[in-house]
Amino acid sequence: MSRRRFLADAAKVMGGGFAGAVPIGVLEYNFLPKGERMNITLPLIAEYLEINGGYENRTPAEQDAVREDFLSRVDYIELQEHFVKAEKEGTLSNTYGMLAMVSCQGLLEQYMRDEGIYHERPQVAGRFHYMARVADFLPTSKEIEEEDIDTRLNVLHYGGRDEEERERIMSTIQKNNGWSDHVRIAFFGVVLDDPDVRTSLQSSNCTLAEAYSLIKAVVVFFEDNPETQLKEKAVMEQMLTARDTFCAETILGPDTEHYIHMSCHEKKYKKKRAPQFHVDELRGLARACGVQVENEHEINTSQDETGVVQDLFNAIASSRGKTVIHLDTHGLEDGMNLSIKEGSEVFLSVADIAHDLLARLSGSQDTESLADVSIILSSCFSGGLTENLINNMRYQFENNSVDGKTFQEVIGVPFNSIALPTVVAQTQVGSFAYSTGAVANILPVAKKEGRFTGEMLMRQMQPRDYYLADYAFFQGQHGDVKVIGNSMFAVDQDKMSA
Repeated sequence: MSRRRFLADAAKVMGGGFAGAVPIGVLEYNFLPKGERMNITLPLIAEYLEINGGYENRTPAEQDAVREDFLSRVDYIELQEHFVKAEKEGTLSNTYGMLAMVSCQGLLEQYMRDEGIYHERPQVAGRFHYMARVADFLPTSKEIEEEDIDTRLNVLHYGGRDEEERERIMSTIQKNNGWSDHVRIAFFGVVLDDPDVRTSLQSSNCTLAEAYSLIKAVVVFFEDNPETQLKEKAVMEQMLTARDTFCAETILGPDTEHYIHMSCHEKKYKKKRAPQFHVDELRGLARACGVQVENEHEINTSQDETGVVQDLFNAIASSRGKTVIHLDTHGLEDGMNLSIKEGSEVFLSVADIAHDLLARLSGSQDTESLADVSIILSSCFSGGLTENLINNMRYQFENNSVDGKTFQEVIGVPFNSIALPTVVAQTQVGSFAYSTGAVANILPVAKKEGRFTGEMLMRQMQPRDYYLADYAFFQGQHGDVKVIGNSMFAVDQDKMSA
């Protein structure tokens, strides 16, 4: 790669601007006098990080600011020379990891492409690949791997799972091929390679994980709207706008009127709580975000099955105003399994959850009531569970009897006039959940901001966890939810009448 070519590419990165970046002065980053250049060495990056704070503890705005500051100071000729030296010494992965801490690892991927060694990316980049900014580097369809699209394959190929676990993953792929479907993979590549789509994505502050998830949402849109006259770019622009809207939302904060959360009461591993469930972190998140104690309702999973189901119903049905429902449990596409006291289990079906939400709706007599509800599902198969939940809500609304009347008759309007909640599922359709510690990792940022935002979910949690399971985002609308990240409506219709 010529120095002229590298500098030209770098100029595009620096000249394009970064959405959401905060001026350095606002954050008081004073690493070097303004405008002073820096030599690119690993110790120097380490010192830079020590002064500016670790990656995991930065808010999205701080990440943008540190990245912009770093790019404004780095000598790109020396950066390229360092890449050449690292390649000869076999230390590209070390360099990549350090650049990832300032959100600039995509520059090394650009170098690897131009030097014809991009095929070594999995060994060099690891999970940090999905956190790279598309403004620096966006692969083409010929450069991506199958596991970049269907993240279940990442777990299968690189997750270090035992044979039993591998067989479980394979069985889910065989049952629901999802993003391993050859037609979807081909369409994903078409959207990825569309020049206008690439321009839109590279003008944003998206990470690769977000870009891939948005491309999947575009594919879903065309599957659901085969007669549309819209072009791929127009749909992507819609998705990016929806993403910006979601990122700007405060999910949990001081103005939250109800934070209803539930985590498995599971004891194993020498009587300790199973590591995948995080009730302490959920409590900590409430405190970090300034939720008033009287507005927090932790479902007591140490009681019996009837008590757990009734407790959740009472909490949701009686809630009003801004409400967050956070369920951290075992999951299936038709419900959730909770381990409760004395080793017992309770199955909470999609019909149960749908009924609880409709009870809130009918109790408030407000067709917009559920627009104030955000649901976070931290469980296996939560993408499919969400889709089944929405369909089950429609079924119950139109068919189930409440004191001799359907919900529709009680409310007095059709389902398409009902505002639905926004849902975040921490796995795609047909996928197990492996993103343990997701809430714990975001706690320092939430505490610093005093709130938990859509931006933290999309720009921090999703990219960090993408290599294990892609998140699915459903934006509540009237009578439906809009897919703004990943997912597909592969619903088992046999379960809709449950």
